[in-house]
Amino acid sequence: MQQVVLFICILGLIRGSTGDFSSTGDFPQVTFIALPEDSKARGESYVRPLGGSKVFTEAYLPRDATTSCYEQQVHVSLGDSDDSVFISYVSSNQSANTVLFSQNKLSLQSGYQKNITTSKADSSVSYSQLLYIYDYLYAPEMGKPLETASYIVKLQNSSVWARSRINGTSQHWANYYMSTSSTPVLGITRYNNPYMYYDSQILHTATLTGLVAGKTYYYKPVDSCQLFSFKMPPKSDGTSKSYPMLVGLVVDLGQTAVSNASINALISMNPSVVLLAGDLAYADGFYALWDTFGNLFEPLASKIPVLSTGGNHEVGASEQWRSYSLRYPTPHKGSGSTNFCYYGKVVGVMHVIALCTYAGFSNTSLQYNWLENYLATKVNRTQTPWLVTIMHAPWYSSNTGHWMEAELMRRSLEPILYKYGVDIVLCGHVHSYERTLPVYNNSLNQCGPVHLTIGDGGNYEGTYVPWRTPKPVWSAFRESSFGVAGLDFLNRTTAKYSWHRHACQGGNYSINFAMNFSDACVTPGDNGGYSMQTSDVAFIVKPPRSLCPNRWISTATVQTPSTVSYPSAAPSSCSSSSSDNTYYNAVVGLSVACALLGFTSVMFAMMWWVARSTSKSMTSQESQA
Repeated sequence: MQQVVLFICILGLIRGSTGDFSSTGDFPQVTFIALPEDSKARGESYVRPLGGSKVFTEAYLPRDATTSCYEQQVHVSLGDSDDSVFISYVSSNQSANTVLFSQNKLSLQSGYQKNITTSKADSSVSYSQLLYIYDYLYAPEMGKPLETASYIVKLQNSSVWARSRINGTSQHWANYYMSTSSTPVLGITRYNNPYMYYDSQILHTATLTGLVAGKTYYYKPVDSCQLFSFKMPPKSDGTSKSYPMLVGLVVDLGQTAVSNASINALISMNPSVVLLAGDLAYADGFYALWDTFGNLFEPLASKIPVLSTGGNHEVGASEQWRSYSLRYPTPHKGSGSTNFCYYGKVVGVMHVIALCTYAGFSNTSLQYNWLENYLATKVNRTQTPWLVTIMHAPWYSSNTGHWMEAELMRRSLEPILYKYGVDIVLCGHVHSYERTLPVYNNSLNQCGPVHLTIGDGGNYEGTYVPWRTPKPVWSAFRESSFGVAGLDFLNRTTAKYSWHRHACQGGNYSINFAMNFSDACVTPGDNGGYSMQTSDVAFIVKPPRSLCPNRWISTATVQTPSTVSYPSAAPSSCSSSSSDNTYYNAVVGLSVACALLGFTSVMFAMMWWVARSTSKSMTSQESQA
């Protein structure tokens, strides 16, 4: 929390030092260019105020305290091919469109060019958008306000600068919106107020290729003040050497002190990849907050690859996907998808299927047809035994918040996921935590997937209460608090899943902004039955092939190594034991047998040595006699 408070304080100081305007000061006195007499006669007396969107944008781009460089919002995501990643960052310089990378850290640190590869950005773009004002921007349920109401009023009230100086009068010009409201006007802002536009920096995205699985790479944008690194996820070869593999899970992140705690928890976890199922920045149309989120997210996203899909906060509040799609690329092209929001991607022993809640999902839609065709041809259970789906809105949630919002999508797409044996479904949207038992069509079904709703990343809308009663039979654990989860694939049949909370909502807003980081915290109104629990740990075990052949189906043409044998089935139990699988038990049994054999050999050797020593002693005594 202290880090976020310090970040916001520094941000405020920087905005106040821009020399133009801040949320606490007046707007600058506008300087106008002298106009020819004929243009004055026609009433052409307007000149766009100095600064305008440029001032607004730079106010939200803090500089590194130790250098003269802008923080660059650097992040890495997995690319279209198995040997590639996307590196995304911002810059004010269009020519800063190259990324340097190497496995040799010293080469990049010293500037020595040997063993350094360069990759030019695939795209370098900027964009402008008209602001949208959302009341949580200055009056959130939780967390420090990201702006003040007085600042928004100043942005909207153009009467402080739109005045004519012709003949010394103070006549207002026409065609410029003059808000007289003392409170912010919510919704889409007026196009004819120049201070209501956001201009982005230049957004660069470069593709690094030729990367080796499991190797660490060092990299930097050509004008960056920092050296970054990431590790490529492991590649599965279908054997036990591919395990374990840890995956980080988070949704509905935002940018509060709780969000920062979630980010730090994932950094400490150090997974191979992070899955983020939508609702990243919570900019909600105040687009400069994508910049502040990028800076907050950078310590995690610059070192651990992230796979994401979009949520309602990426498409609603006039966002319309633009900021998200330009800043956070997805590997959709590599899976034959024409939409960045749904795609497939192999990551080690896991095959990720990203779906889009906010795209067509009927049986005539592009998403439906892509999903059916992809799962029918691309699933290789030999190399990727685990099939994981991520999407934003949950199909199974017993919270009152957003209840059954995605019901039509469930009815359309759930049969496909069941047919091809999806093992785990990750969602968010509902700002609470819930884990289900294996479920299909609203009934317990051991051949169905486990659904995880982790909409508790820490955003400013707070957590959702109450829970619906009675609790459905498929709901295994539910709690209204904040945390992140880890999914550790132990072998072909068993994954250890763990969720840990680090905060609740509650307390005096004027003191702690309604964020409670106590281990004993309880969110007021949490009637889920687990409000005092600080963690949820379970083992997800694949059922036997004989009972659930869908969970073992391969649709891709694969060549199985002749030297490797695989278990034909897994235990039917979905209990909390990590040893409930044939392969694991075989290894343990062999180890025990070897240990017993070794122990027996040692005992025989000791008995032989004692007998020999006794015999020698008796012989010596007889000879002395």
